[in-house]
Amino acid sequence: MEGLSLQQLLDLQNIQKELNSNKDAYLKTYRQVLKQKFRTELNNLVRADFNIVKSELKVPQLPPLPIEDEEIPSKIQISDIVKDYDFTRDCLSLL
Repeated sequence: MEGLSLQQLLDLQNIQKELNSNKDAYLKTYRQVLKQKFRTELNNLVRADFNIVKSELKVPQLPPLPIEDEEIPSKIQISDIVKDYDFTRDCLSLL
């Protein structure tokens, strides 16, 4: 900077001012473009038609479980009841 003439310093000052103004204009334009882009995308999302497809879970049909032979009172034989009664009576007599 020491070897520059007064005219060169003035030119350098003008170039720096122009650079700063160009940088400010670029940043302002960049912000406006981004703001417009994001606003457009947001509007597209808000106004979009979303088709929700109803889907059903596809689970294969399982074969029915086999019915187990359960003893119900009608199937119990009277002789079994008599045996249980006699056994209980004998056990109680031991007490």
